[in-house]
Amino acid sequence: MNRTHRSIGVTIGLLLVATAGISRAGDSKAVDPSEPLVFVSAEAIGLPAKLTLAKAREIAVESNPEMKAAIQRLRAAVARVAQARSALLPGLELTADFTHIEEAPTWPTQGLFDLAPYQTYALQAQLGWVLYDGLGRQHSLSAARHGERAEQHTYDNVRRLLSRAVAVAFYQAMLAQENMRIAGEDADFNAKLTDDAEKRRAAGAAGKDDVLNFQIRQVQAESRHKDAERDYAIARIALAELLGLSDSRLPDEIGLVLDETGPYAGSLPEIEAEVQHALGRRADVLALQERLEQARKVLASARSQYQPKVSLSAAYGMERQDDLAFDPEDDTRAFAGVQVSWSPYTGGRRGAQCDEASAGVEEARQAMARVRNGVYSEIRQQHESLATALQQVEMMNRVLAMTQEVRGDVLLLYQRGKATLTRLNEAHSDVVKADAGLALTRIRARLAEEDLSVAAGRLSGDQGSAQE
Repeated sequence: MNRTHRSIGVTIGLLLVATAGISRAGDSKAVDPSEPLVFVSAEAIGLPAKLTLAKAREIAVESNPEMKAAIQRLRAAVARVAQARSALLPGLELTADFTHIEEAPTWPTQGLFDLAPYQTYALQAQLGWVLYDGLGRQHSLSAARHGERAEQHTYDNVRRLLSRAVAVAFYQAMLAQENMRIAGEDADFNAKLTDDAEKRRAAGAAGKDDVLNFQIRQVQAESRHKDAERDYAIARIALAELLGLSDSRLPDEIGLVLDETGPYAGSLPEIEAEVQHALGRRADVLALQERLEQARKVLASARSQYQPKVSLSAAYGMERQDDLAFDPEDDTRAFAGVQVSWSPYTGGRRGAQCDEASAGVEEARQAMARVRNGVYSEIRQQHESLATALQQVEMMNRVLAMTQEVRGDVLLLYQRGKATLTRLNEAHSDVVKADAGLALTRIRARLAEEDLSVAAGRLSGDQGSAQE
């Protein structure tokens, strides 16, 4: 009898992979993209009333969004290791199948209503395990582990560069503070001279031009104070952003305090020692070393595709018609076997993948060479900057002392009528310039220390761990 079969099937598959060392799905919290962003306030961070550079760095590492993003990249790298490890283990698949078959005669040779539908039910458990694939899975796992270590070093490098950015903003704020102090002292000095000039004018010993001269210089100093206040406010905003404060506002009651010494305590280190430290400890150098090893393992994994693959498979199940009353004797089916497969030709796919992986290795090698050359260049430049800055600090200290002594002598002569107003203006201007120059060279020296320490990888960000 000719029959037309219409089948309606439902198949439910569940793949259970036993993976050592992987956390259960319930242990991980899924990220909901619809969740609102968390805003961080100064109160939540617990900023101290006196904020030092060291404390600012510590807060930035904990609260800056870039650091949090780097941690998530590291988490992803850890997950990739777990994925690669799972390929070495067997897989178990459970299948439940229900099929409805409706036997319909071909009309009009048979009766239109002669229908005899039936159902089949099946349960099956199947085990699959790749025993050998040319060590491709082992190379992939090794590549993933190198990638994880590279992300760890990348996290440390983000912290290293963030520490430098915090130092720049902090020292810019400190320089603005010094400029505010200098402008304030200049305004106070000219205010005092204005009072003295008023008294001398009343006594007929000075003219109106003397009074106006000091008043003009006082207003000019107050204007410079306003400029310094603006620079200070901008530097605090930049620092607040680096600290991870959502509104980029550092509360007014939070003061900035300069640490007593810099990374090198005001001394000049040996340049070769800094170079060797950077090559052995700097986070970006270490990350590139791991990337190079990762690329080599990826190439080895690609080459393993030329090897045959040996797999083990086994299955056990039951199948029955019309009802679920399975009979273990009549309805059971089982099999086990070993499969060996080898692809002698893939249209050039494997060769192209090997070429791609080989190019990745060479790219990583060149990147490593570029960074090594950059380390030498950067450290030599920063070492030269620090040497110059330290010399300038010493010179400007002497200049300030000398200009203050000269101003004191000229002021006495002016008060006795033996020195001109022009000479007093010059002497005082020299003091203001020397004081501002000393403040600038001190900040430059401290920043040069920070830059050299960052270039050498001596900041705590190079040795820390995102998993502490």
